[in-house]
Amino acid sequence: MTPKEWEVYELVQQGSTNKQISGELHISLNTVKRHLQNIYKKMEVTNRTSLCYKINW
Repeated sequence: MTPKEWEVYELVQQGSTNKQISGELHISLNTVKRHLQNIYKKMEVTNRTSLCYKINW
């Protein structure tokens, strides 16, 4: 994953919403969604729960 995708992932793991991530990283909500789509594709998951489980396994 890219460094920005890791930042998004870390905030997801902390339980942040897309809106909170957007504010924290100073990026648009659509950019957050795009990063999440890219992360899900790379990690072969479909949601936040599966993502956190897979990376922490």
